[in-house]
Amino acid sequence: LTEDNFESLIKDGPWFIKFYAPWCIHCQHLAPTWEALAKELAGDIHVGEVDCMSFGSFCNNKGITGYPTLTFYLEGSSVNFSGDRTVESL
Repeated sequence: LTEDNFESLIKDGPWFIKFYAPWCIHCQHLAPTWEALAKELAGDIHVGEVDCMSFGSFCNNKGITGYPTLTFYLEGSSVNFSGDRTVESL
């Protein structure tokens, strides 16, 4: 996702978004799990990601202060996920 399409896309059903930085080792470790989650939830929940190095101001405006930050969006509301980072938990 980009700062240009983010707001319009998250209005279309539920979204689970990973805000990340490419250099972040925790983000790198989460990447395969995030891809597996996207496949498992396909058709039910949209799974996406925002590269905060490419869209730094946008991420700052969203209150992103650490990586990865996982946020669930639904009908104009959002909640950060802070549980285990396994496909089953996510």
